[in-house]
Parts: sequence; C-alpha cells; structure tokens
Amino acid sequence: MGRFELAALRPAVRAALALAVVIVVAMIVLAVLPGGGSPRGARAADRSGSAPMAHKAATHMPGSATHMASTMALTQSPLYKAVHAVDESMTAKGLLPPSSCKAMSTSMVSCARPHYAINAVVFQSFPTLPALYAAYETRVKALSGGAFQANFNDCSTTSTNGEIAWNHNFEHTRKYPISMFTSGMITDDKAAGRMYCTFNNDVLDLVWTQNDGRVLAELTGAPHFDAFQWWVGVHHSIVFPGSAAMPGMSGTSK
Repeated sequence: MGRFELAALRPAVRAALALAVVIVVAMIVLAVLPGGGSPRGARAADRSGSAPMAHKAATHMPGSATHMASTMALTQSPLYKAVHAVDESMTAKGLLPPSSCKAMSTSMVSCARPHYAINAVVFQSFPTLPALYAAYETRVKALSGGAFQANFNDCSTTSTNGEIAWNHNFEHTRKYPISMFTSGMITDDKAAGRMYCTFNNDVLDLVWTQNDGRVLAELTGAPHFDAFQWWVGVHHSIVFPGSAAMPGMSGTSK
C-alpha cells in the first residue's frame, strides 16, 4: 500500500518541481530585461528625457547644424561684413585682420590685438541715431569721470584729450552740436561722426561714432601716436551697403 501511494504521488511532485523551475527562470528574465521587461517601461524611459537631452546637447555642439546656422547668421550681419571688409581697403590694408575679430552678436564685433599698437577694439551698431548717441555720451562720461562735454578740443597724433566731429574729408570740426547728429540733419560732407579721446597710464582710449550704419566703436592702444594712426586708416574704411563712396581721401592724418 505504501509503494502504491508513493507511485501515485511521483507525477504530482514532478509537475510541481517543473512549475517552480519555470517561475524561477521567468523571474531571472524579468530582472535582466530593461524597464522590467515591459515595452511600456522602455517607452517611459524614453519619455524621461534621456534621448531628448542627448539631442539637445548635440544641437549645441560645435559642428552641429544648429550651431553652424547660428554662426552663419552672425557672420551675415551688416556690421560683421563691414568690419570684415576693412582689411581689404587701401587705407587699412593689414590693419584689421578678419582672424582677429569675432562676432559676439549681430550688433557687436570684438577684435583682439589686430595690430601691435592696438590692445582691443569693439564695434557696436544701434537701431537709431538717438540710441547711438545716448550710448556714446554714456561711454564718454564713464571715461572722463564727469559730465559730457562736446567740442572742447581736437584728437590727433599730438592731442590726446578732446571731443570733436570728423568727416571723410579728413577734417575735424567743433562747430556742430550733438543735436544735429541725433536728429539726422547733418550730412557726411559736414560730419560723418564724432570722436572722444583720452590718455591714461600710457594708453590711448578713443571712442568714435559713424552715422552710416549707426556704429559706436572704441579702441585702446599704445604707443598713442601709432594707435591714432591705426584709427585714421580704419575709421575711413568702414563702409556699409548703400553708403556713399568716401570723398577726398587725401591721406592727411585725421
């Protein structure tokens, strides 16, 4: 009777053991598969942001399509093109190598050590003449440490402290008020812009405006004679599309 009962139990035991093995194997497979072995879990992992973050990082990497498009937009700005072309002019050949300049935005270009006498020069464009001259006066006040004073002295190779108007006939004049510049009533033959210069710690700081393109620029450099001569060649060679040709390029240092 005992042998009969044991024989009857053997199939049930074998079935139970087989079921236990299947359960253990299933648990191991579920533990190994990502997301708990569930396609829904994998999709949830994708939605967690790991893949989009990688995509975002790629779009901001140098060489990515987005980065290249952004760089291209900067180099297509009127200001960048005007600064980039300066080095090709007869009066400024070799004075402002394009390799020394970088577009910081569509309205700002910064150039580092373009010439042995120039530490740095920054060009910035403005949407209106009033905005340009407001920025100019603010910068002059900061450099002078006081109130803005117009038309009080010349800037030249022998004069390093003054505020005056300039034109493309190589003339500097003190007879035009700032109001004529902000209103746009002044013409290039009278004055193409204004300038301010100061000299401290053996360094010349020169700020100037150009009505065409509504540009504010500033340089620092030494020795001051060479830095001023660099400015003479460069500021006469910044041309924007649609600007009239520069008259009277006589070569006088102004």
